[in-house]
Amino acid sequence: MRIPKIGEIVTTSYAIELCEEFRYDYLAKRIKANKDDFKELEFDGASMVHDEILSRLHNIPHLTEIALRHDLKYAYGELGNKEEKLRADLEFALEVLNDGASANIIKYRKKAVESEKIQAVLKAGLSASGKSKKPWEFIVVDDSEKLKKLSHAKPGGSETILKEILSAGEDRRVLAVLATGYPDQEKPAYTEEDMDFSKVYYNTYGSFYKG
Repeated sequence: MRIPKIGEIVTTSYAIELCEEFRYDYLAKRIKANKDDFKELEFDGASMVHDEILSRLHNIPHLTEIALRHDLKYAYGELGNKEEKLRADLEFALEVLNDGASANIIKYRKKAVESEKIQAVLKAGLSASGKSKKPWEFIVVDDSEKLKKLSHAKPGGSETILKEILSAGEDRRVLAVLATGYPDQEKPAYTEEDMDFSKVYYNTYGSFYKG
């Protein structure tokens, strides 16, 4: 079986072949019965880093194939069936673990950030700036498809790609992307013993701070 390359367009006919190869008969039947309801799939792999690099770094030799199976389940899943998507995510995590990955790289929480906390971030960003010019605007993204595209954009990557994803005009610049969310596990906060105040100076470099 030929695995599509990253960025390759997977037609519905090719998707049916892949689903049958992976024994996802329920997906193959769904596509055949509702061909007009499904679009071609652009296979984007598993992460913002090239899959081959990530698989070597984290010892996941079959990462691309695992990501393909996950994408097929997402692209041709039943519309509005959250349980089916959640099952696909869990199966992806298990496959990655069974392929040799450390549990640390797939730990995350599927919990949306509360709107009041987003508002607090926005209020801080919209507060007065130098000379009160406030030369910035913000785009809050909670659309799952856009978030997926943004997650696959390279850190510090092409501003043109980011503007395209966000539908920002040519006269706008994307200066920063701020991600928010909840970690899977809480780590203890830093204490003063962890802080090196010898790196803090007072007024001029080399004049040690005596706070």
